[in-house]
Amino acid sequence: MPDALFTLTDLAETVAKSFKASEDQQRLFHRQAKNLLNQRLIEATTTKGGRRDSLLDLREAAKARIQLAVIDAGLDATTLRAIDSFWDRAAEASLGLPIINGCYPPRALDACLRDAADRKAPAWDFVIIILRGLETGERTIMAAFERADQPERPEEDPMSGRGPHADGVEVAEGNIGDDGNLRWRTREALQTIATIRLPATALVRPLLEA
Repeated sequence: MPDALFTLTDLAETVAKSFKASEDQQRLFHRQAKNLLNQRLIEATTTKGGRRDSLLDLREAAKARIQLAVIDAGLDATTLRAIDSFWDRAAEASLGLPIINGCYPPRALDACLRDAADRKAPAWDFVIIILRGLETGERTIMAAFERADQPERPEEDPMSGRGPHADGVEVAEGNIGDDGNLRWRTREALQTIATIRLPATALVRPLLEA
């Protein structure tokens, strides 16, 4: 995996080149990437030059590329902030992936980048699920990387959409309080309002080839 560093201009140029975008679109990508940096949704690895231009390592550049696709899909800032907590989630253990960057199971983003360098490896998607509470109307947003050969998620996985996590299912959950008594609370039934599947491998591969 290359140790390249990307300026925001490099990132915008790579994104624009990947689908033959216009110069105006390239400038838009640059503004959007800068906004991601200002909101701390991506982190500069280091800076260079008198103007202290931000430099992103491959991992941060990949996060930026996927988030630019999230923006392009018409999703809002709330969604961007919500998915920020999912970047370091581990890949599905049953995939049998090796240790990557000292982690086992490896972080799914790292596994996606490793596989993107091998055109024979299965492709990864970045999947976002948006649900709405049937009583409160509050949104719940989940996200995960999924590989094409990944087994079906078990029912206990919140992203499975089955069993206790199926649409419209109200679940009673019990917890032991400090006094030793069992307390029950009802989890609001949710309804899936959108599932967005972004082709993560295709999005990050141009960064590996830049």
